[in-house]
Amino acid sequence: MNKKLTRRDFLKNTGILATGFLTISVTGCTDRKIKRPETLSIGHLPALCQAWIVTKPARLVENHMGIQTQWSMYNAGPAIVQAFAQNQIQIGYLGVPPLMIGIDKGVPMKAVASTHVLGDQFIARKEDGYKDVYEMGGDELATIRQFKGKKIGIPPRGSIEDAEVRDLVRRAGMKDGEDIFLVNYNTVPSLPDLLEEREIDAMVVWPPFNAVSLSRGNTEIIIDAQHLWWNAPCCCLAIHTDLTRDYPDFVREFVKIHVMASRFIMMYPDVAADFASKELKLDKKIIMTSFDLAPRYCAKISEDYIQASEKFSRSLYESGYAKNILTREEIFDLRFINDVHPEKEEEGVGKVPKEEAVYKFVMG
Repeated sequence: MNKKLTRRDFLKNTGILATGFLTISVTGCTDRKIKRPETLSIGHLPALCQAWIVTKPARLVENHMGIQTQWSMYNAGPAIVQAFAQNQIQIGYLGVPPLMIGIDKGVPMKAVASTHVLGDQFIARKEDGYKDVYEMGGDELATIRQFKGKKIGIPPRGSIEDAEVRDLVRRAGMKDGEDIFLVNYNTVPSLPDLLEEREIDAMVVWPPFNAVSLSRGNTEIIIDAQHLWWNAPCCCLAIHTDLTRDYPDFVREFVKIHVMASRFIMMYPDVAADFASKELKLDKKIIMTSFDLAPRYCAKISEDYIQASEKFSRSLYESGYAKNILTREEIFDLRFINDVHPEKEEEGVGKVPKEEAVYKFVMG
């Protein structure tokens, strides 16, 4: 690792970023001599809580790694796990619970970086008069019990939202199909409409569909992300273990790009929102609202992130979704992120000082 430069040194330097988080050329491509696959297949969700919203449209992998990519959108994390299992993708952006369910079943993949934390919210209609978790004294179990007999819309089985809600219901002493009705939907973008049309009584969704619903003015957050799951590891960057084994230097360079994209979102949310608006076909105001609701895009995998994931693994086992409680070593491969992002977690959107070198790296 190069010696950390002073801000004055940094401003004098026209070609190298050296901020204590990574060292990577911002004007040229990465070393083309490193061993690399011929092409790269990447899967992601129609979700804002993933750094693909910058990496893909800015063509960072193509421009800085000199490799052709194929990007595919999937409806939810379990579908990405299936794509890993069938060797259709080598890299994926998905929630930690579906990743762990896949690992438990023998799918060869591991999380190598975070891409977001604390993204989900439990949302209901204002007119129905439910008390939010703070009005209930911070008691999420008492809060969910208000929905006895009600229908809750959530993403597909095995998704992080599915795992969060089922764990909450189980801990509240309620049974799905008797005390409460949990309904999984494959088309997550449709959930705000279903809530508005009273097809469901509440929902848990990932960004930006929380902002889509709240922007209409007739819904509110009943349980926030922290009360749904402590320090919830919303999404991760997962890589096929064949890739990490056969092309470790290549993976390290990809993770560097992921860190740059994540930092760009936090430093330049207005520009990142332009990318995301076009990719997700949503109004830019919705994207900016979602950034405000769920701003934590740091790529670093913290100890809190790991512990929250281990808690998920125990819950998945207790819920019957997994046959084993996974160890952190079975879930994570921290070699790459610890090499390129050795310092502590950064704050969220708008909290990270702008850096010209990061802007140049992404925008060219």
